Amino acid sequence: MDNDPAENLNTGSTPIQVQDASTVILLREPYRVFLVQREIRQDFLGGVCVFPGGKMDAEDSDEELCPLAKGVDGLTAKTLLYEPELEGCTALGLFFAAIRELYEEAGILLAYAADGSPIEFGDDMMRQRFDEYRTAIHEKRLTLKELARMECLSYAVDTLLPYSHWITPEPVKKRFDTRFFLARIPRGQKTDFDQVELMGYLWREPGEILEQHSEGKIKLIPPTLKTIEELSSFTSIDKLFLHARSNPVYPILPEPYTDGESFGIKLPHDPEYTIEAYRQSPSPQSPSRVVFRDGMWKTAFREHGE
Repeated sequence: MDNDPAENLNTGSTPIQVQDASTVILLREPYRVFLVQREIRQDFLGGVCVFPGGKMDAEDSDEELCPLAKGVDGLTAKTLLYEPELEGCTALGLFFAAIRELYEEAGILLAYAADGSPIEFGDDMMRQRFDEYRTAIHEKRLTLKELARMECLSYAVDTLLPYSHWITPEPVKKRFDTRFFLARIPRGQKTDFDQVELMGYLWREPGEILEQHSEGKIKLIPPTLKTIEELSSFTSIDKLFLHARSNPVYPILPEPYTDGESFGIKLPHDPEYTIEAYRQSPSPQSPSRVVFRDGMWKTAFREHGE
């Protein structure tokens, strides 16, 4: 959902198809989170800071790409996602989409060399070569499968840890079924940003990101805002990963509402959430709503109404 929700509502009668997507919560020490800022002139999420990600392409679930997933097969992938109904290559495709989008948008490639060591861009010639690959993949002139064959790579699917699962609510004109993954930045790689769809990036502590959002210096949308708030409760990346490994992933389908003064969404653990298939047990300690007020999104508790 965009920073101004009214601009992105579906006003037609045709239902909007939900597209599978992946996004990556990239982390580094000391505890910092990576966000990219979308180009302000884009008609969807223009100027908003988000985690790198995008929709899954058909090539991401190519059966010939699946064996190039290091340490994770189709059964393991859908088990990690808590989605047993998925086909194995579809589940792996969500991991590959995360790898591809992270590479396209941030210049980070989660992959292993032929000897099993993590890829490092240790010299300028290698960096330039992989920058050219990155552009070709972004322009659909090259696929991950082809890149793996050219450079004798396998992909570090085993370094991605599913964290959450958000589904765009029905009124929005672009809907995504998005899996969020945690990943650490590989040694020997540096973040960059795609200068076509993006206008910048930042590395910040979660608390600092929230502060900049509240001051209007950056714009966050509900899934990013709620996720950053959750990340701010951890004091280290290790503790965050430990939590993610021991907690199941449930799909989050926000329920839009209006109270006459503001527009907002109820999350599945809100006491008044009514979408039965996605309802979760109430969690009084966690904000259960995100409201759009004073030109920005803010998390809220039902009792407070703000």
